[in-house]
Amino acid sequence: AMVAVWLAPCFYTWQMVAAHAPRWVLEMYYANPIAISVEAFHRGFWLNATDRTFQFAGAWSLRLCESLVVAFAVLLIGEVTFRHLEGKFAQEI
Repeated sequence: AMVAVWLAPCFYTWQMVAAHAPRWVLEMYYANPIAISVEAFHRGFWLNATDRTFQFAGAWSLRLCESLVVAFAVLLIGEVTFRHLEGKFAQEI
């Protein structure tokens, strides 16, 4: 559990990962959907509050869209599964 906390993208920006790690580590960093969400949050929250410009690595917009599609697909699968099992659930109790 502690490894997951220290690998969280809120501690390390993609620029830090790119500067100190091989390219494949950066790709793994961006394969984490939490990293995409945190980077989007940072941009949305800090963009107007600082003079800093925010740059994203590679195909960040594409990865954000992919993360959203995967999230909605998992939500849809969960909803369909729950609806399918809902009728049987009350009878089995």
